[in-house]
Amino acid sequence: APSVARRFIENQPLNGRSFQSLIQLAPGVVITPANLVSQGQFSVNGQRPGANHFSVDGVSANFGLPAATSPYEGAGGSVPSFSAQGGTSSLASVDAVQEFTIQTSTYAPEYGRQPGAQVAIVTRSGTNSLHGSAFNYFRNDKLDANSWFGNYNRIKRPALRQNDFGFTAGGPVYLPGVYDGRNRSFFFVSYEGLRLRQPVVLSGLRVPSMAARQNATGAVKSLLEAYPLPVADPIAATPLETPYSTGFSNPSTLNATSVRMDHALTSRISLFGRFNYAPSETRERARYATSSFVAQIPNETTTATVGSTMILTPAFTNDLRFNFSRSLAAQTYVQDTYGGAKLLSNDILFPSFADPSKSLYYLTIGGNDENTVSPGTFSRNIQRQINLVDTASWNVGAHALKLGADYRRLAPTIGGREYGKTLSVPTITQLATGIVPSGTVTQISNFLEPRYTNFSRSEERR
Repeated sequence: APSVARRFIENQPLNGRSFQSLIQLAPGVVITPANLVSQGQFSVNGQRPGANHFSVDGVSANFGLPAATSPYEGAGGSVPSFSAQGGTSSLASVDAVQEFTIQTSTYAPEYGRQPGAQVAIVTRSGTNSLHGSAFNYFRNDKLDANSWFGNYNRIKRPALRQNDFGFTAGGPVYLPGVYDGRNRSFFFVSYEGLRLRQPVVLSGLRVPSMAARQNATGAVKSLLEAYPLPVADPIAATPLETPYSTGFSNPSTLNATSVRMDHALTSRISLFGRFNYAPSETRERARYATSSFVAQIPNETTTATVGSTMILTPAFTNDLRFNFSRSLAAQTYVQDTYGGAKLLSNDILFPSFADPSKSLYYLTIGGNDENTVSPGTFSRNIQRQINLVDTASWNVGAHALKLGADYRRLAPTIGGREYGKTLSVPTITQLATGIVPSGTVTQISNFLEPRYTNFSRSEERR
């Protein structure tokens, strides 16, 4: 399998500080767009995007879940736990990777869980010398131009900020007068932080006119006032609606920290342990809603892996790995007073028995998500993984025998919503006048807890 070493990774201008762009160098790889239904980011030899398998230090990294209300591909462990930005820094920061390999065909039986690419990541460990590094990569709107749509609609250039910073440190474990770990015990620490603001310009939207807000009463008035105030004159054909354009910047954050310890118990037995915690979040204004609503999309990845390599005899070795991983992906819509909008009261949105933190109100106008009012919890999905892997190799003369076993249990909790109400009306004008020729009202809830247990064994002879 082609191996990509750390020095090569460090010297490449990687977009987003993720090695995913290097995956395109492997034969048979085609980049595919990711969405809520299909979370995989590339296809190999015509396979589905969710058919690729990622591993970190010999254990599965496929425990990601999308921020959607249905399980789709993620629940069964078919996609990695990417960060909220869609990168691999949640699994291993670029500076914490020693090497990674990509196999797209004719791989050994031990990689037989999924038929797509097999991406194996190995993290760095410390050495006898104390080494460290610090970095900061940045972009700024002072170096960029406004978009064409921003200039056309006379919208000021939204802010663009990107700061990707962090450090690494590794060496022997040394406690003066207590313990000297040279040639025996080592540590490696990595941290990567991202602070990102991405500019967005929206045009061609519609909001209720001032006349519509003033003439409405009751709950209808509150719903109309939840939209931003008009910035243009009403539309002649529909005087209760006005065109709306705006520009803003969506913030995004990442904090990925990992600590690895290595210890040589004897000259033939070595141990290691690695803990990784990587919370990340994006906030998207006007995501499937009007611009006075912000979608908060957190993603939290936690992994703990321990393992040992035992050279029991010159001809017999054994590798053992145990891992516990947890990922969280959620999507919550929060209203603010952007553009002069007024906040909706929970008394209007939800009945008294519903917990607002576990409920969703979804009012869509004409099937257009950009005109939607949707406060509440869209989803809160949690995935838990236990993975135990053991591999034994035995060499006898010109023959080699390799045996392995892999146990994995996945325990996802999908949905996180106990109450939901969806309403659909054709136009803002019909909502404002209270004359709706057709509409739908649906009460929904979504809460699933499937369980998956996988056991496999492999045998290879040469």
